[in-house]
Amino acid sequence: WLLDRNAAALTDVTFAINHYKGKPDVFKSTMFYLQGEIYDDLQKFPEAVTAYGQAVRFAKKDNPIRLQDYKFRWAQAKFNAEDLSGAEIIYHDMLKDFPGDVGAMVGLARNMLNQEKYEEGLKWLKKAESFDEDYSEIYRFKMKLLDLTGQTDESIDAALKYFELDQDALETVVAPYAAKHYSY
Repeated sequence: WLLDRNAAALTDVTFAINHYKGKPDVFKSTMFYLQGEIYDDLQKFPEAVTAYGQAVRFAKKDNPIRLQDYKFRWAQAKFNAEDLSGAEIIYHDMLKDFPGDVGAMVGLARNMLNQEKYEEGLKWLKKAESFDEDYSEIYRFKMKLLDLTGQTDESIDAALKYFELDQDALETVVAPYAAKHYSY
């Protein structure tokens, strides 16, 4: 069902992109962004990378207020497509434009986690925390990175902070983590 729904939506968005006539109330960048979202849902990450890249290209002219968001989604798609260096380039570009972009900092930390550069990842998270200590994803990755560096107590503190900020974290992340470290 989901595949059929996404396929129909993808067909509609692709048709709109191909027949776009420059209507001022519909940005071409938004259509490519929607196309990227659909490819993400379908887990077709290389196609999502291409669509988000197009969204960024068009947003520079037609919708600059959304440019940073589109760059973030583009970087995430590159990460999902296992292009960590491509994602890193985009995150750094985002930080050049907005030095306090916490999402980009957390994205870089996630990249560092996947490259086993744990200390560098922790540095990015510390910087992100200095800008917004209530951004829950900081603690999700901090928990993992601290655990991998053998800092169990600090990792547990990060897990608790993550749960405090994101109630859904208990079931998906914190409970499996606690099971790893505790037996009753």
